[in-house]
Amino acid sequence: MEYRIEEHPEFTTVGHEICTTTCNGENLKTIPAFWRDVSTDGRLEDLETSAFDGKVYGICIADASSADEMSYAIAVREEGRNARIESEVAAGRLVRRSVPSATWAIFEAVGPVVESIQETWRRVFAEWFPSTNYEHADGPALEVYFTDQDPASPDHRCEVWIPIKTR
Repeated sequence: MEYRIEEHPEFTTVGHEICTTTCNGENLKTIPAFWRDVSTDGRLEDLETSAFDGKVYGICIADASSADEMSYAIAVREEGRNARIESEVAAGRLVRRSVPSATWAIFEAVGPVVESIQETWRRVFAEWFPSTNYEHADGPALEVYFTDQDPASPDHRCEVWIPIKTR
């Protein structure tokens, strides 16, 4: 698998979040359904207007108390404070998350988004981790989507970012 390793400083995101489980692949259904809901009800478009870097992040946050539970956020990077966003966070309609600085293994996923992103995740854990001297570091993993692309296109490109450390 092709990948690159990059260091990135901490940054803050704001967005919408759900809790899900990985039991029986439930997250493989609930996360795409969450994207559909956020895309069709206007919340994604609202977020994209605040996406100063042209990216929307899918943030995978493991629940420290359960190996099967996780949170997933659809968010944009926050740069400075915005009165509208502050009121949405205060009202509980948006969640603010900090993404810690990390060394990231970054993998490109190409193709219609649901199939390509799920296949990339599968291959990272089934093929890449076992064949490298890296392991998953603490912290959230990211899906990075570029707002100028059609998610149904066979040429769609997005990235999976996984925080890593040497074994």
